[in-house]
Amino acid sequence: MIECPTYGTRMKHQKEQREIHQNTMVEHMIKLQAECTALPADACKRLLSTAVAEYERRIGAVLESSDSCQFLGSVFYASTILTTIGYGHRTCYTTWGRAATIIYAIIGIPLMLTLVNGLGKRLFLRRSAYHIHNKYLISANRDSQWPPVCRTMSVDDVDFPLALSLGIVILYILVCSAVFMMWERRWDYFTALYFFFISLSTIGFGDVVPESITFTLIGFPFYVVGLSLVSVCINVIQAKVERSCDLTVEQIYLGNEVTINSGTTTTADEPQAGNEQRPTEAPTLDVIQIFRSPGEPLLNLPRARFGWNWRAHLRNGKQKNLH
Repeated sequence: MIECPTYGTRMKHQKEQREIHQNTMVEHMIKLQAECTALPADACKRLLSTAVAEYERRIGAVLESSDSCQFLGSVFYASTILTTIGYGHRTCYTTWGRAATIIYAIIGIPLMLTLVNGLGKRLFLRRSAYHIHNKYLISANRDSQWPPVCRTMSVDDVDFPLALSLGIVILYILVCSAVFMMWERRWDYFTALYFFFISLSTIGFGDVVPESITFTLIGFPFYVVGLSLVSVCINVIQAKVERSCDLTVEQIYLGNEVTINSGTTTTADEPQAGNEQRPTEAPTLDVIQIFRSPGEPLLNLPRARFGWNWRAHLRNGKQKNLH
């Protein structure tokens, strides 16, 4: 709907330009007809062919030479498949070419996603590796345990600022857009920004594409690093959502004891005088049952007074599900 107010204006302008070119063509043909009376047939044919070619060039109907069959063109086509961008201006027309594209995509896209995800996690964890190392040392000294228990560092251990990760991605897009603008002389900055964002988001409309395949292939690493940074943002958001869910479960777990029916509630830490038993209208629950997604086992959380570490139980449950 945003494009609708200007759509009529654009179509009117294109129609006016087409009519101008047509009138110019007709006038030129009339002049050639007068000239052809005194020229041989071959010369007259060449003049008419030149006039028609000029008219086609003005209306944009000239068939441009394609470099899809060249090696660089093939590499560019393969890179658009790997990154799932798919601009659409380079495609296969034969059955064998399309079959090879399907097989290549089935094998290559998962490998590419694995590479991008792994690179994103490395970029995400490398900045906080020193912080995590110090945290383990402090914890080991506090618990008088040496050597400390070694475990794999994951995204859940890192409190990476979401605003910082988004800022890095935005800065990366702005800088790369300036680089692409210098490569493509006909582009302004917003066109380069639009192209790089469409490419990085793997939308790939194909309305704006680079003219030089060489520069496009040089810019392929920019796409890979950009996709990795986007993966970093996704990992940060996922970690914060999981941490919020864990905090919610912790608040429920450490809260008041839940009774089966509506009755009195007592906290786990509330002291009682002597051997006096406080009556309750219904027995309290010894465990809190959490119903997880279908296919996953039921998770039982014992009460806090038993000294049970529910975070470790959750982590061990995730590791068992992975194995």
